[in-house]
Amino acid sequence: MPRMRLGLFLAAALLLPSAVPGAVKTASREVRALIEKGLKLAAEQRHWEALNCFDKATVLAPGVALAWSNRGSALMNVKYYDKAAESYQRAIRLDPKDPYNYCNLGSAYLAMKNPKEALKVLEKGLKINPRFAPSLVNKARALEALGRGREAKALYEKAATIDPRVMEYFKHGVE
Repeated sequence: MPRMRLGLFLAAALLLPSAVPGAVKTASREVRALIEKGLKLAAEQRHWEALNCFDKATVLAPGVALAWSNRGSALMNVKYYDKAAESYQRAIRLDPKDPYNYCNLGSAYLAMKNPKEALKVLEKGLKINPRFAPSLVNKARALEALGRGREAKALYEKAATIDPRVMEYFKHGVE
């Protein structure tokens, strides 16, 4: 699965329609094909072309949260953080119970150097799934940016016990 590295932890599993059962069932075959094509292009680092696919998917199916989430991830990759945040917000309005969208919106706010807003959003996502390691890592980053290093370190450690793969991201945070 392709990982997006921005020094932030995007919830990359969101990108895979198979990771969200039923996420694209309501979408037409054309929209599903556009999302799949966009994912392939993103994996090949062809982010502008991927964004084009996700843009088309959101026009054809504006009610499919996964299309908006992927659009947001593509926008993050081309460093249009404010537009990415708008896409993630739209995805949250469409699917408010999906913790991935909150995690990714938190990543966008962190990229925009807005840790206070990131913290608010990440806490909402953690109410949905308190053991979602990517959100714990991003919350730790927000706390770290706010000068709350001890709290951040405890969250990094908690995330690592839940999902040892997050240790790769821990290296970039509080040691």
